[in-house]
Amino acid sequence: VMSNGTLVFLPFGVDGFRASIHAATYHCRASSSAGTTLTRDLHVRAVVEQYWEVRVSNVYAQEGNMAVLSCTVPSYVKDFVTITSWTQGHVNYYPQQHADGRVQMVSSGQLVIKSIQTGDSQLRFRCRAVHTLSGETRESQDHARIYITESRVSVAPSIPETEAVVTVPRGASATLLCPATAHPPPTITWYRSHMRGVGGGGSMVLYNGGGSVGGRLLVAGPVLTIMQVDDQDSATYTCVANNTHGTSSRKMELQVMSALSVR
Repeated sequence: VMSNGTLVFLPFGVDGFRASIHAATYHCRASSSAGTTLTRDLHVRAVVEQYWEVRVSNVYAQEGNMAVLSCTVPSYVKDFVTITSWTQGHVNYYPQQHADGRVQMVSSGQLVIKSIQTGDSQLRFRCRAVHTLSGETRESQDHARIYITESRVSVAPSIPETEAVVTVPRGASATLLCPATAHPPPTITWYRSHMRGVGGGGSMVLYNGGGSVGGRLLVAGPVLTIMQVDDQDSATYTCVANNTHGTSSRKMELQVMSALSVR
C-alpha cells in the first residue's frame, strides 16, 4: 500500500500465484472527521501467462447439407481469446454482417459451409485467434477437412443439439444456426415467438427462403443473422427442417443484454 492509498500488486511468477491475493475482491475505506465510506467491490483477476494454441477438427456431412467448423480454445484462456478469421489457402473469411455466401464465418466464430459439394472434400481450413490481453495471434497448426458421406437411402431430417440460449450484447450481431441433416437435403423454415412482455407475446412470425427481412434480419437457409440486435429481438426462435420423409425442429432462445436504465 503506497503512502497515497494506492494498492500495488507486485510482479509474480507462475509459482507465486495466490488465489487469496490475485483472484479476490477488494475495498478501499476512506475516513475523515466527517465520517467513513467504502468503495464498491473491486474484483482483481490476475491472468498467468501460459502457452496456448487453437485447434480444429474434421467434420462429416452429407452432400447438399450444411457443415459447421469450430475452433477450440483451451479453457484456461477462453475468456481472453477471440476467434478472428478462418483461412482456406489464400482465401480469408471474416465475420461480416451481410455475408450470405455459401462459405461464411458467423459472429459466434464458427465457419459455415452450406450446400456441401463433392469438391469441398479437397479443401483445408485453419482458424486464427488473438489474445485480447497480450495481443498474441495464433493459427491452428492442424487443418480441418470435410468428409462427405453418401446416403443411398432417403432419411428424414435430424438436428443435433445446439446452444439452447444465445446471449448477445445490445448493438452486436446474433447468429443462429440450424445444422440439419437429411436426404434429400431439407428445407429450413424459421419461426419466432415473442417472449412474454416483449412485442405483445405469443404471436408467431414466419421467416423462410432467403434474403433480408425487415432490414436487420438476414435469412440464408440454415443461418439466421440478426444485425444490431435490440431488446425487441429477445425471443424464442425455432428452426424447422423438413423433406418428403419427415420434419425436425429445434428451439433457441436469444437474450439481448442491454444497459440498465431506471426512471
